[in-house]
Parts: sequence; C-alpha cells; structure tokens
Amino acid sequence: KEQTVLVTGGGGSIGAGLVKQLLMMGAKVMALDAHQGRLDQLRDEIGANSRVSFVHADITNKPQLETVFKAQPIAVVFHAAAQKFLPELEAQPQLAFQVNVLGTQHVADCMVAYEVPYFLNISTDKAVQPTSVLGTSKQEAERYVKRVSLEHTQRYMNTVRLGNILNSRGSVLPLFEQQLQAEGQIEVRHAEATRYMIRLDRAIGLLLQIPCLKTH
Repeated sequence: KEQTVLVTGGGGSIGAGLVKQLLMMGAKVMALDAHQGRLDQLRDEIGANSRVSFVHADITNKPQLETVFKAQPIAVVFHAAAQKFLPELEAQPQLAFQVNVLGTQHVADCMVAYEVPYFLNISTDKAVQPTSVLGTSKQEAERYVKRVSLEHTQRYMNTVRLGNILNSRGSVLPLFEQQLQAEGQIEVRHAEATRYMIRLDRAIGLLLQIPCLKTH
C-alpha cells in the first residue's frame, strides 16, 4: 500500500488489468504507454483517482524512460509493454527488435540504475522453441532479463510466460466473433493448432503474486 508501482504497456489488456487491480490494493500506480488513446481510454474507465498517473512515454526512448524512473522511487515494475501482433511483426521484424528486445533492455537497465527492488517481465509461451518473429524477440528479451538478474542478485527479476488471454486486444476470440457475425462461420487456419487460454482476471492474479516470491 502507498508504494509506487510502474506498469509499462499500461493501456493494453494486461497492463490495464494490472493497473485497476493494483489501485484496488492501495498502491500508487504509474500507467505508462506509448499510445495516448489507450491511456485516455484507461483514464475514462478508472475515473477520478489521485493514486494513478498516466505517463505517455515510449520504452524505446531510453532518455524519456529515465525521466520516468527519476520522478519518484518505484517499488515494483510490471513490464507488459510489447509489440505482439504476429502478421505485423512478420512483415516488420524491426518493430519486434525495437520494442520487445531493446525496449525490455531499457526498462531492465533503468530498474537496476534506479534501484527498483522488483521487476517482472511479462512474456509469452511463443518464446518456447520460437517459430515466429514475436517468439524469437520475446525469447531474446527473456535472456537479457535473466542475464541482468544474474549480474545484480540484489534485485528480484522474474519472467512469466502467458498463453492467450481471453478477449484481449488482438486475440482470437474477438476475431471468431467477428467472423460469426459477418459470415456465420469460423475460419480455422490449421486443423492441428492448439491454443492455450487463460482468463484475464486469473492472469492478473498470477502476475501479482510473482514479486512476492523473491526468486531469481
């Protein structure tokens, strides 16, 4: 309670869920996102609350990010900011590198430089034996976080891999709903594809427990 928690990607599905739950727990929250529109939507959903600040900043801009960390002591960083849309990243792999790899490096470096005790990197199951640009970029981000953790053992740094979040932005269920409404049928692109689903509230509950474990 009353400690400041930074949530990168605070306007996304996972980030916004974390922000709302953290506020209910009594924390002070900095919701950081590169998309002003998502921050505005989150502000409208939360309403007036003096314990939340909305920070329009880009994790790929390290000087800008350092300004955020300098502003006040931060107790925990939940790193949810990412580029995750597969077709876009396959067409523009540099986006995955800039945001998912370099962006994560910047956040982790700032966490160490400004002595933040806890850092949670939110990754994806696609980082396991990756077959896509998204998975490869998230695997590289995981490796960097692990390397920093081993070099700075006084910091608690962890990575959690999530599957598909039900009804999150860009997930398959809203797409299936659109297909049903428009065409009355669902397109399954691969008969043997398996998707692992988790409800948003359960994912948030899991993420909120991880910093308490204090593992490396």
